[in-house]
This record gives sequence, C-alpha cells and structure tokens, in this order.
Amino acid sequence: MLESIKQLYFVLDSKTRFHFAILLLPMLAITGLELISIGLVLPLIQVLVMENQEGPFIEIIATILPTMEPGQLNIWVTVLFVIAFLIKNVFLLLMIFLINLVVANKTATYGQKLFDRYMSLPLEFHFDNNSAAIMVNIRTGLGLTLDTVRVILMMSLDLMLMLGAFMILLFTQATAIITAAVSLGIIALVYHRFFSPIFSYWGQMNLELERDLVRWISQTFDSIRDVKILGAQQYLSSIIFNIGKHKYRYDCFSKTSIQIPRLLIETTIIVGFFGIFIFLKSTSENLTDLFYVLGLFGMASLRLMPSLNRFLTSAAELRRNAAYISTIFEMFSRSFEGTIPKIKKPLLNTMIFKKSIKLENVSYSYPNVKIPALKNINVNIERGQRIGFVGSSGAGKSTLMDLILGLLSPQSGRLLVDEQNVFDHLASWQSILGFVPQEVFLLDDTIRRNIAFGVPDEDIDDDQIIKTLNLAKLEDFVRELPQNISTVVGEKGTRLSGGQRQRIAIARALYHNPQVLVFDEATSSLDNVTEQKISHAIDSISREKTILIVAHRLSTVRFCDKLIFLSRGEVQAIGTYDQLIENNSNFRQLALVEGDNQQKFGTP
Repeated sequence: MLESIKQLYFVLDSKTRFHFAILLLPMLAITGLELISIGLVLPLIQVLVMENQEGPFIEIIATILPTMEPGQLNIWVTVLFVIAFLIKNVFLLLMIFLINLVVANKTATYGQKLFDRYMSLPLEFHFDNNSAAIMVNIRTGLGLTLDTVRVILMMSLDLMLMLGAFMILLFTQATAIITAAVSLGIIALVYHRFFSPIFSYWGQMNLELERDLVRWISQTFDSIRDVKILGAQQYLSSIIFNIGKHKYRYDCFSKTSIQIPRLLIETTIIVGFFGIFIFLKSTSENLTDLFYVLGLFGMASLRLMPSLNRFLTSAAELRRNAAYISTIFEMFSRSFEGTIPKIKKPLLNTMIFKKSIKLENVSYSYPNVKIPALKNINVNIERGQRIGFVGSSGAGKSTLMDLILGLLSPQSGRLLVDEQNVFDHLASWQSILGFVPQEVFLLDDTIRRNIAFGVPDEDIDDDQIIKTLNLAKLEDFVRELPQNISTVVGEKGTRLSGGQRQRIAIARALYHNPQVLVFDEATSSLDNVTEQKISHAIDSISREKTILIVAHRLSTVRFCDKLIFLSRGEVQAIGTYDQLIENNSNFRQLALVEGDNQQKFGTP
C-alpha cells in the first residue's frame, strides 16, 4: 500500500499535491464540530435522562445561553445538540462534495495529460502495445488512480473523526476504551494483513481481464463483415462470455469481501459495549456515572463504526487499485516530449521547404527484429517533384515514409530538409506535410469535419473545404448530397465507396495547404478505374507541391518524375519508369508480373 501511495505522489505535480493538502484544513474544522456534537451527549443525558441540572458542562452551557425559566434547560441543551449535529453533518456533506469535486477536476486534467503522453510517444511504442490496454488506462486506470486520492483523503477524514471520538471516550473511561481500541486495532491489522495480498491479486487480474474484454469486443466490431460471413459469432461470443465471467467473478469477490469490515466492526462494538457495561456495573456504585459513560460510548460508537468501516474499506480499495496505479505511474515515469502541437497554420510554420529533402545513409531496425528494415538509404528529392517509391511487399517503402514523416527516428544517418535536420524542427516539418494512408480513418461525422479534422467548428474555413473537394475531384458527388458538406459519412465512412473515402482523405491532406504530400499505398485497395481517377486527381495538384507516392501497383506511379526502387530495405535503382524498365532486371520482372496479372484478370 505504501508503494502505491509513493507512486501516486510521484504522478501528482506539486500544484495538485498542494490543492489536496489544503483540503486537510476544513477536515480539521469538521473534526472539531464532531467533538462538539459528541461532547454534548453528556449534558444531554444529564438533563434529559438523569434530570440533573448541575455540573461543569451544564454551567458552561448556562453561561452561553440567555436567562431561562426553570425547566427550560433540557429544551435548550436538546436544541444545541441538534443544531451542532446538523451543522456538523452539513459541513461533512460539503466536505465530501468538495473532495469529490477536486478529484473529478483533477481526473479530467490528468486524463488529458495521459492522453498527451501517449500521443507524444514514438510510433514504436504503439507497434508494441495493444490499443485496448491504452484505452483501459485512459478510461478506467486513470480514474481509479485519481480516485485513490479521494480514498486517501476520506481515510484521513475518517481517521481524524475516529481520533476525536476516541479522545472523548478516553477522557471518560480510559481503561475500557484502551482495551476496546486495542481489540479493534488487532482486528483491523489482521484483516489488512490477510486480505491485502488477495486484493492486490484481484485488482491485477481485473485489469488484465478488462484489457482482454475491450480488445476482443473492439476486434469483433472492427471485423464485423468477416464475423458474419465466416459465422464466427458463436466463437467470439463464447470468448467474450468466458472473459467476462472471470472478470465479474473477481468483482464479486471484491464486493463481497469489502463487507467483511462492517460485519467485524459491528460484532466487535456490540460485544465491547456489553463488555464495558458489565465491567462498569461491577466496578461502579454510582448508577448516574454508568448512564453517562454508556450513553457517551453508544453515541461515539455510532460515529466510530461507519468511520472505521470506511477506513478499512478504503484501504482495501487502495490495494485493489494498486495494479492500475502502477500502470499509470509507469506511463508518467516515461520521458515526455511535450504538449500536443497546435492546429497547423501556415503562418506559424518556422520551416519553409525551398530546395530539397535528403536522406543520408539512413538505417532503421524495428525493436526486437534482427534484420534492418532500411539500410544506408541515400535519396535526394527536389522541391516540386513527383517521386514514386516502389518495390515488392516488405521492401521498406512504408517504413521509409514513416521516417520522412518524422514518425520514426533513424538509428543512423540523417533526414535533412534544406540542410536542416528534421528532428531538430519536427513540429515545424510535420506542419507542412499532408498524408493520405492506405487505410483511411474517418470520423462518424460530417464531411466538413472529416476534411477539417482536428479544427474547432468556429475555425473551419468552408471556402477551403470546397476548394479541396474540387482538387480531390469530389465536388460533383458532394453537391448532389441532400446536406452537402454537412452529410454524415457513418462509422468509418461506411456510407461512402472506397474511392470516395480515399478522395475525402486527399481533401483532408490538402486542407492545410501542405508543401509536401505523402500517399502511402493510398490506392492499393481500389479497383483500376477508381485508381485511375485518384491518380488523375493527384496529378492535377499544383506543381508547387512535392508529392511522394508509395505504390504496390506500378500503374499508379508511371506519371512520376522519378521512381525509387527498393528491395530488402535498400535502394536498388533510381530513375524514370522507362529507365528502370531498360536498366534494372528486377524492376522489369516486377513490371512483367503486374502486366501478367492485369491480363489474367482482364484489367486494362
């Protein structure tokens, strides 16, 4: 438990720790009100039960209250007790609300920080980590981690209230109360020692099973067509059922065991109450003193019981959340590259591409893979050129594009733009890039918001939207839609054809008026007719822009100024399509295979 608290302390910044520490001040005030409400039990018993209007407590109250008629003291003492109790409970409720409010606000803040950290991590991290685990950490793990602060604050409040009640009881009957406190302490220690490792294990299993559950559900709906066609519903349903069954079984264990403290405490306090009654009856000859002590003990017990119950339950929650805290601690322990860059605006760019992009002796290997993905790449790309990157699958084309985009860092060599190292000005470099991937990501939202992806509604330039639709050869299609650019495309763009989705991706890439456009196998999943339309759309883009195209089909890049032919992570040849056909046998073989396939399937 202490390790979890240390990790949580590290995660919170100094400002947040200060905000939480300030909450201890009103807690102390509430503890004072608690002492007053419990302390008023003695005069209340004295005037109501024993009908005795003498004694130190009564004298103090008499000096505070106005002159009273005989017999009115019992009314005033009762009123004071009720007022003190109500004020204490109102302030306690406000204190609990304040704690929950501060924790809720901090959870939102740290949720953004955690999201930013994931976004700042290199692409290799996302290759090695399942997105389901990331979603669980952001949605559930962070919430439970920050909720642990609430748990600790509530434990502190309950500890203060228990100490206050204990001090009053200690003042009235030290021997009996010390005996009861030691008994409760032993029970709490045994419970904590026995159940803490179990709670930690249940929390770890719950975390792992929740990740599995999110992963399988996500995978199922991402491949819904395959699931239905292959009849895999029963198979996937059984997997999700089995994971859910085990996860909710651990939830059941946790929820049941959390009730143990309440039952133990109730039993101990009831037994202790009657034990103290027997002890006092056998040692005291004054029946009045017996009533005082038992009444005070009964009142304090009512206050102690829920506080002690919550204290032990909170300790159990802390141990159960330990796995989540450890995961979030690990994320915040990583080096953080900074905040998410602001929306790209040309006027804010510090890098202006004027001459060339150079790759000098660039090599790259994926983590835990012995064979390099790229080896000693030397390429020079002039501004305004159309460059095609071709080669068989696994040649390193997409890896090379990820390097040019700044998503991967070379292990050796340099990527230069106008003789500046890209990784010294990464945000500026990426702000002048447009990217069209093979698998287009579309929001379940309007065409307008999909094209201006990431731009707040009030900042979207509708004229620029129309302009990019024209460049992407999509204006006729959008014009015929009932809601025009406000038409919702459906989840993952399911209401659009493959070619339409691809052209919306092109419009998105063009929206910020980039200087360099990168197409990574953007037409590989399209039929030849649609591919030709996309190619014409790309070719019609202004020569002011530099275009880099990764293609599996050579027909996509025949119009390029230069082709870079990759094989097994190395540049094998550079030249025009005709030059490579004439001078490179491997490229010629690749072209022949593609030609044979086109003839075989009857495509032009």
